[in-house]
Amino acid sequence: MKRFFVGKFFLAAACAAVAFGVVSTRDVEAGAINLENIKAVAISAITPVKAAEAEDVSTLKMKSIKEAYMASARLEAIKAGEAPSAVDSGSVDAWLTKVETGKVNMVTNRVDSDLASTTLSGGTYFVNGDMGTFSIEENPSNRFAIDPTTSAKVDKANATAMADASGRIHYFASDSTVKDFFAKAAANTAYGFSPAK
Repeated sequence: MKRFFVGKFFLAAACAAVAFGVVSTRDVEAGAINLENIKAVAISAITPVKAAEAEDVSTLKMKSIKEAYMASARLEAIKAGEAPSAVDSGSVDAWLTKVETGKVNMVTNRVDSDLASTTLSGGTYFVNGDMGTFSIEENPSNRFAIDPTTSAKVDKANATAMADASGRIHYFASDSTVKDFFAKAAANTAYGFSPAK
């Protein structure tokens, strides 16, 4: 019985390793992942990575924002009858748009309309409907987000809200941390960001 659970654990960990990019699906398809190295993959997938070895959180966030921008740009190119492969990534400051807090659903973290405000602990939060109000009141974690530049916890009521091309909101402690986020982009980074204009 113990062997069964250990086998299931290693299989689940190997799947997680593929999902989180520790190994590629090509490795699996090519047979490079076998019983011997599944253990190593599984252990590496569940072992905490040192901060020095992990990719910078702001770089990961920037990659996600760029992907949303590029998907939107490709869709616009298709609608215009152009080749989507010819889309340029533009400058990094074009990837995010500042949004008034009154237009941000602070539960779903999306640009929204027809929002109601609720005041809690001195902060005003915007939500959609009774379930949103209940959620923001009963789950205090919905009132906070992590600044992608500083990794600090920020209160959504006081944060600078920036929307990516998909409508997803990213919360920053201030306008200056937004500028710092843009400044991290450079033409020579791994994802080919263009510097902010």
